[in-house]
Amino acid sequence: MTPEQWARVKEVFGAALEQEPDKRRAFVATATAGDDAVRAEVERLLDAERQSADFMERPAGATLVSGRVIGHYEIGRLVGSGGMGHVFAARDVELGREVAVKVASFEGKDAQTRLRREAQHASRLSHPHICQIYEVGRADGQLFVVMELLPGRSLADVLREGPLPVEQARRYGIEIADALAHAHESGLVHRDLKSTNVMITPKQGAKVLDFGLARMLDTHQIDALSQSQRSLTDAGLIAGTLPYMAPELLRGQRGDERVDIWALGVLLYEMFAGRRPFSGATGFELSAAILHQPPEAWPPDVPAPVRAIVQRCLEKKTADRYQHAAGVRLALEEMQAPAPAKSPRVRIPYIPRRLTAGVPWLVIGLAIAAIALYGLRSTRVGNAFSNAYGYSLLEDGSFGEAIDQFEGVTKQSPNEANPWDSLGEGYLASAMPDRALDAYARALAIEPANRASIRGRGLALAALGRYDEALERESPDFRNQAFLLSRVGRYREAMDVLDRGRRNDDDAEVNAGALLTSAWLFLEQKQYARALDDVRATETVLAEERRHPLLVLAGLIAGVAEIRAGDAKNAASHLSSQRAHHDSDNRVEANWIASLEGEIALAEEQYDRAMERFKAQQPAWQTLGRDASTVFAISLPSRDGPARVEMARGNRAAAIEEYRRLTSVGAANRSSAALEPRYILELARLLNAQGDQAGARIEYERFLKFWVDADAGLPEVAEARKAVTARQH
Repeated sequence: MTPEQWARVKEVFGAALEQEPDKRRAFVATATAGDDAVRAEVERLLDAERQSADFMERPAGATLVSGRVIGHYEIGRLVGSGGMGHVFAARDVELGREVAVKVASFEGKDAQTRLRREAQHASRLSHPHICQIYEVGRADGQLFVVMELLPGRSLADVLREGPLPVEQARRYGIEIADALAHAHESGLVHRDLKSTNVMITPKQGAKVLDFGLARMLDTHQIDALSQSQRSLTDAGLIAGTLPYMAPELLRGQRGDERVDIWALGVLLYEMFAGRRPFSGATGFELSAAILHQPPEAWPPDVPAPVRAIVQRCLEKKTADRYQHAAGVRLALEEMQAPAPAKSPRVRIPYIPRRLTAGVPWLVIGLAIAAIALYGLRSTRVGNAFSNAYGYSLLEDGSFGEAIDQFEGVTKQSPNEANPWDSLGEGYLASAMPDRALDAYARALAIEPANRASIRGRGLALAALGRYDEALERESPDFRNQAFLLSRVGRYREAMDVLDRGRRNDDDAEVNAGALLTSAWLFLEQKQYARALDDVRATETVLAEERRHPLLVLAGLIAGVAEIRAGDAKNAASHLSSQRAHHDSDNRVEANWIASLEGEIALAEEQYDRAMERFKAQQPAWQTLGRDASTVFAISLPSRDGPARVEMARGNRAAAIEEYRRLTSVGAANRSSAALEPRYILELARLLNAQGDQAGARIEYERFLKFWVDADAGLPEVAEARKAVTARQH
């Protein structure tokens, strides 16, 4: 249907509604004479209009009486009502915690069965920006859902005060996108994301509500909602869904995860602009704008990168939108204000020193210049230069731009392994290990023995917690192999691998990297003196170096060892050593320094300072294979620092949420780091201390699955087995 025909439909439909109901069809037939398409559409809208009144005004359902106990929940005050039902504050009398109880208004056995199934699925989601569902039950034939009781205000309430500051809107957008990405990876689509379903909490930022609880509308109900000429201000809460509905939903399609990306685009527009991207006084006018009109003009002060991100979310065609919520999150994370144009700073790909020893630097410089010049005329050499620039962008933290570079090279040379390997590293750096695996698979299909791809694939699998697969194929870097073995408690094998590797390679940097890997493993096993011995041996090996990443890493490991051995004062000297060896342009080194600053502040009970330093990490990457510090660049030793700060403050709930985030597989894990089974063990301990024995058992069992082949006699295994056995009796 053309825009002119749509305009005619709107005109005739509005005029028909002014006629007596029994005269409308005759009026339409006369008014649309000669245009059967317009007549058919107007008649369809009139049919939908007749169905709309009782649907939009359907009551929300019965309420509960304050003070009543259902199961082990004592019902308190009513905190909210709507088309989905009523929400009450309640108290879990068994666990002594405050919860929210939602009594759903779904009618019919099939609807309640579907809700129960999807709510149970949603209850398995564990993410810091998703409202946790605890239980699904039934009372007096009515379904109820028990969930986290959140302080704060809905995003809808916040937005009534106007647009948000750019950085605040960006942060909430990242949090919501990350929540969606986590749910989508678990196979759950929200389908009813809107500002009233997002809570803004004082300490945890944005929290998305009602995953798995979306009310499924039949096609005729959507028609009734979207084609109504009644004012949206009195159409009931269900009409609040319409402004966030993707075009495909309005056309009666079920939709996939991209309907959530559309709704996220609407939320982003609201947060940055202070109003919605599509408007209309009636359901018909609003749905017509969503289907056929571009978003309304932006206020002039909204940054261009924001407009580009939101525009892509709001593309009418699903194929033109972001295909994954993780892509929206990444775009928002990398969003920067336009910088003055300047010549790109291109790092030369890392070359091990032993390969350049004795080679005059003039010759190397001339070779590099020749590559740059010849690259203008040679696709292969040009691709090499593009790859080098991509790695430079990676080390600067510009992950999205680096991926663009690498993708361009794969299109130019799809049958070469190296471009796919580089793209895999780009995805891994960008916290997309699943996509990294796909790229590495392409590289290894072309060149099965590609060492870089084998190494990268192992780290990507570790980030997804798939250690069995990661260890099926030995890493060509013995230090990486030792690290992977140690993650699953196989410390003796890891140490054997390190010893053999050092004996077989006399390169100073290789030996220094092996010593630091060994030091970290001793640190985890609480053998602090041996860890410090290996750090001192590293410093001896690199004694002639003034600046070197491994010396900065050595300072971090030594400082942490001193603190955990009870000597926080000595840690300060290692911090000074870090700063002396630090390359000011190296973001990874800056993160290691910030980590030790956080550890020292935590030891000195300066909790605000500790939290600030732990969270001061910048997006950074160390090219794979550069040296052993790569694995510690992505699996930062102090990643659980914020959780330990919350524990020191006595805020166990916040610590639990942080460990849940760290142990979530996929989008909720914001780094490319290896999934740490030790963090699962910490989570189990905290849940046990909180009295959540069922949750603790789940985490203890999960830990034991990772450490099923761990060394005999490890205290962590004994603790977990004892906890699981105790709960079986």
